[in-house]
Amino acid sequence: MSRRLSVLLSPPDIQKGRFEDTVAVVVDVLRATSVIPVGLAAGATAFFPVETVEQARALHARIPDALLCGEREGRPPEGFDLGNSPLEYTAARVSGRELVFTSTNGAPALLQLRAAGHVLTGAFVNASAVLDVLGRASEDVVLVPAGMAGKPSLEDMAFCGALADGLLNLDSTCAPDYAAVLTLGLWKKRQDDISGLLATSPHGAWLAANGFAADLEFCARRDIVSVVPRLDNDRLVPFAR
Repeated sequence: MSRRLSVLLSPPDIQKGRFEDTVAVVVDVLRATSVIPVGLAAGATAFFPVETVEQARALHARIPDALLCGEREGRPPEGFDLGNSPLEYTAARVSGRELVFTSTNGAPALLQLRAAGHVLTGAFVNASAVLDVLGRASEDVVLVPAGMAGKPSLEDMAFCGALADGLLNLDSTCAPDYAAVLTLGLWKKRQDDISGLLATSPHGAWLAANGFAADLEFCARRDIVSVVPRLDNDRLVPFAR
């Protein structure tokens, strides 16, 4: 029996689906799902995703030894230890630490998918590791681009296309839906210039204009970590492969 491969083009589509027997992959290339595997690979013990800044501060009050991390309008809110740049998540800063994390797009998308059988995060930085997990799974796959302000984003859709391309090569019986075919077409057109793709996306252009051009180059790098973050109750930890 073939597996279904679906892409939800924007987070509002999550409310229409049922995901109990699926592997869901949340994609927020710029920058949450690039930050999380990089932080875990650097030795962070767990990320606790929360939707709002207020919830982040309240959780941090209960686990004061954790680092308070994330962004609003691209920058860390007042009193936060780290922002949403993967360049900040070094072993010197995060090794052995729990991290309370909130972001504008990625964290809310993650939390909406808690009913899924498995919730993973993916980006170019851990693409092959995510594909390895998907290739070994037997459940249907749902790819969820977090987008920007509730609308699809170019970089997230392209990465979903990259995952679709890889999964179809691994499992020829996998049946993609129309949205998956659309993202696959986008990826085929842009796969030879990931840096250019990120730089010309509206989100990428906004980040570059606000001082985060180095993040775009970092997030365009493929397979620099092998960690696949998995949502385990209320925290993200490395998937045991």
